[in-house]
Amino acid sequence: MHEAIFTKGVVQGSSVNIDVETNCVLVHPGGTSSKCHRKAQTKEGRRLCIAQIIYYVGYNSVRQWIESLSGQLSPVTIGERLSFIKEFEDG
Repeated sequence: MHEAIFTKGVVQGSSVNIDVETNCVLVHPGGTSSKCHRKAQTKEGRRLCIAQIIYYVGYNSVRQWIESLSGQLSPVTIGERLSFIKEFEDG
């Protein structure tokens, strides 16, 4: 699995569970040696992963999940993550 919106580093020290369908996509096996996994770590790759999540889970579900974390993560972090999904708002 690959974290697309919140990474382990972003939530480090919190109790936020990021291994959820509103944050993760499956990429080809092989970890960081996988061409797909390396691509997913780029800015464009993140965008593609988020598009995949929104396609299957829905924009509103992803937005609501991010907003539900506002008491556990900084407002800046929440705002950044909401900006990641903004372009997909209208489907």
